[in-house]
Amino acid sequence: MNDAKGEALVRAANAADPDLVRELVENGAPVDARSSTGWTPLMAVANKGHLELVQYLVEKGANVEAKNQHGWTPLLWAALKGFADVVRHLADHGADLAARGDDGSPPLHHAASGGFLDVVRLLLDRGVPAGEPNKLGQLPLTLAARQGHPDVVRCLVERGADLDACGPEGNPPLLQAAIGGHLEIVRYLADQGAQIDAKSKRGLTPLMAAAKGGHLEIVRFLLERGADVNARNEYGKTPL
Repeated sequence: MNDAKGEALVRAANAADPDLVRELVENGAPVDARSSTGWTPLMAVANKGHLELVQYLVEKGANVEAKNQHGWTPLLWAALKGFADVVRHLADHGADLAARGDDGSPPLHHAASGGFLDVVRLLLDRGVPAGEPNKLGQLPLTLAARQGHPDVVRCLVERGADLDACGPEGNPPLLQAAIGGHLEIVRYLADQGAQIDAKSKRGLTPLMAAAKGGHLEIVRFLLERGADVNARNEYGKTPL
């Protein structure tokens, strides 16, 4: 259980107040004090992207692998928010690059979904696999394609991510991009050799998804690339 100094330190870290954090630590506040939800000072400053305080707390012995009540580590929070410098510093001091919270997603998935290219590159440079699924079977590439992050999509493909790998719904990256209405990504994936008529588990094709979503530029592009206008989904419906 935290003493008053520990509780004050967590609050100061959450406020990203460097002077107060230093004063409390230098006067004996436990560096790994926890809030009622399991947050440590290091988690709080990593979540804020405050590199200077991250460096200070790590130097003072803060646990880089501490988890809150949902299993989230400081590095997971930094990856989710796109703070590449914080991710790098934590990784340099032994933080687990494959850590997963209760949602089952490692840092790469959060960075890819958020479009944080610098974090994605950093994690891949440190050896994180480009195509590893999370607990739900989702892939970094399918997440980036669905959310509309072309630079992240390119990076993942260049690092070996499978162009046609599917998530739990059976939706490959090209289909995810078509669903989201992201023409640049659809074009890039097609240029790289992704299957134009790849189907989901329910028989949905990129052309069907684009037509249903009203994404006319994608419809035109897919037709130019020879997409099958007669393909049928599980209900027997075609793109028309």
